[in-house]
Amino acid sequence: MKIYKILMLLTAISFAAIYSSCSQKQEKLDCKNLRNVKLKYLDADDTTAYIVISGNRHMEYYNAGKNFIKSEVKQVNDCEINVFFLESNIKDLPFKKGDVLNIVFDKVENGVLHCQTKMGNRIMPQRFKVLPNE
Repeated sequence: MKIYKILMLLTAISFAAIYSSCSQKQEKLDCKNLRNVKLKYLDADDTTAYIVISGNRHMEYYNAGKNFIKSEVKQVNDCEINVFFLESNIKDLPFKKGDVLNIVFDKVENGVLHCQTKMGNRIMPQRFKVLPNE
């Protein structure tokens, strides 16, 4: 179950770049700015977990970077993406190559990116902090 939640967070992070200019209050969502971003999971048990989106590449890192999930991002519209699972070195991950996670970005509030992730008929709210690119 934790791995499922982690994968759903991964996809949501992919479009965190949309919110690179977050303030301390709710702001208008401008999703067109998302192409390169680094996002930190706010609800994950692993406090080292983060996502990097660079163009159509989506990488999630866990366990201080020792584990990863690699995916491809395809934009559905300005504030919605599909993330296609490609590979991972995480044991017992319940996803296989080609599985799709849908992410809809809702808002930025107090510097936090909010989204809804969907895989199959399961929908989960997610939250991310946009980190500076290195």
